[in-house]
Amino acid sequence: MKKNKVMIVDDHAVTRKQLAETIRKEGFEVVTAQDGKEGLALFSEELPEIVVTDLKMPRVDGLQLLDQIRALAPDTRLILITAFGETSIAIEAMHKGVVAYLKKPIDLNLLLAALEKAAREIAESRKTGPFPVLLVVEDHQQTRDFLVRLLEKEGWQVLQAVDGKEALYVFRRQKIDVVLLDIIMPGKSGLRTLQQMRALTDDFEAIILTGHSDESRVSQAVHNGVADFLEKPVERDHLLSVIRAALDKLNTRRAEKYRAGDFQCLLELDDKDETT
Repeated sequence: MKKNKVMIVDDHAVTRKQLAETIRKEGFEVVTAQDGKEGLALFSEELPEIVVTDLKMPRVDGLQLLDQIRALAPDTRLILITAFGETSIAIEAMHKGVVAYLKKPIDLNLLLAALEKAAREIAESRKTGPFPVLLVVEDHQQTRDFLVRLLEKEGWQVLQAVDGKEALYVFRRQKIDVVLLDIIMPGKSGLRTLQQMRALTDDFEAIILTGHSDESRVSQAVHNGVADFLEKPVERDHLLSVIRAALDKLNTRRAEKYRAGDFQCLLELDDKDETT
């Protein structure tokens, strides 16, 4: 089973270190934060699939952190740890969809069981058939890395390229469903790259990302059949919504072509029958 990235959030340094060591030994990748505010910033950077957080922390407590993570990434698996066992807190944690609610001192066997349960749920959620293949074309490494992590977390297969030349190389060798293109890149612009991709095949959707939009570029993008034109910085949920809509549009178009192909085959068979 593929091991996932786990973020531990606890203001007690010794507890944080012990949990990290234990979880790493099980093969998980681990990152740590000392409170909820730091945890939220780290979450946006690292995009862990599982979050283990203490309840009582300064600045941002565990429940507040879970709320903010849920808003950012609803599929994240959450484990809440507390030294304050209260029924109301347990019920609230349940309503927030936590995988487990564990009391201190932590039973490590229960924690590891909760982590394995979370990992199984993640693996099952990704078994939804063939993964769509996305190509991220972005010359800014930090932005590219963030997009790749974000999209992989949705269970999509993600390829990447640093410029138009590399993007075309990948595009010729791999069936791509959706291309995310930065509009301004060294060497070959995103729109020029898209034109050359369209010359190869029309069986994909394209989304333009840009920090420098103007009317002429939008017009060119529309002319080249882009699914959407998004200005940076792109809001996470909006980007995912646009990609899902693009995939739905692509699948509908493919289904129509498939039905049209079947219909043409039937016509050809009818013509053949009439001549025999």
